[in-house]
Amino acid sequence: MAIQKGLKNSPATLQRMVDTVLKEFKGKFCGVFFDAIVIYSNSFEDHLEHLNLVLKALSKAGITVNPKKVQLCTQKLKYLGHIIEPGKCRPDPAKIACLKDYPRPHKQTEIKRFLGLIEFYRRFIPSFSHQSKPLTDLLKKNSQVTWSEEAEKSLQELKSSLTEISMIYLPDLNSPFTISTDASDIGIGAVLSQERDNERIPIWFASRALRAAEINYSVSEKECLAVIWAVEKFRGFIEYTHFTIETDHTALSWLQRMKEPSGTLARWFMTLQSYDFTVKYRPGDAPCMRPPDALSRLYETINLMKNKIAGDKEFRGC
Repeated sequence: MAIQKGLKNSPATLQRMVDTVLKEFKGKFCGVFFDAIVIYSNSFEDHLEHLNLVLKALSKAGITVNPKKVQLCTQKLKYLGHIIEPGKCRPDPAKIACLKDYPRPHKQTEIKRFLGLIEFYRRFIPSFSHQSKPLTDLLKKNSQVTWSEEAEKSLQELKSSLTEISMIYLPDLNSPFTISTDASDIGIGAVLSQERDNERIPIWFASRALRAAEINYSVSEKECLAVIWAVEKFRGFIEYTHFTIETDHTALSWLQRMKEPSGTLARWFMTLQSYDFTVKYRPGDAPCMRPPDALSRLYETINLMKNKIAGDKEFRGC
């Protein structure tokens, strides 16, 4: 369920209110994240009792619930970007769509980008070296990219392995988040992650192609766009908390140094003012920058595939 909008309190104040009101229930049969409340129980009878306790506590505090966003007595629901079912918790398909739909590489540089994305999380993938061998063999000097059934199997297995990571690791709302971003000539990419036991855990993968007007942006503007887009994309996780932005470009410093930004740059500048973050510059070849780099260049591969298909059709028609 979700708290009724339109109250005079800010979201941060509202969350503190709800946390206080439901303090005795949190961790037992209730979870709270900003204006979203989830109630979980082992049986239908317990669930009715827990639901009654929560609603009475909210009513006593003068807090109302948005009836349009209430899901009652369900065994499957979407919460914080995950689909929760009895004994299962998997990511919202939108979170890993760009991985499942990652196209087949056609050049060695594209294979390197894909492996760069996967290798950063290789410690979580069993038998990584064995699974990736058909692809790494295509990177040998003077080796032509001749796609085989083994290479296709390797590609699909590695993509599945990476999406399994997201199914196993859920976001820890008490730990800081990191957003890594990158931009290419035709796309932007971002990864939301956290540190667990000194290991980087991916929470959400995202990318999109640049729009027609955005393609004409300067390099700095594209890098800024990637950051702004990623921050707003992951807002539900990082809003009202301190987080880190990793980028391989000094675009944010460039934006913050501008004395009188106007138009789009002014809107970007104002957007960032409402967030609490630290910027860390990472070289483009740093391991942590490989995933967003691969995602930002995803659409180069897609366009190449479209052009190849169109070319093949033309050839067959001659």
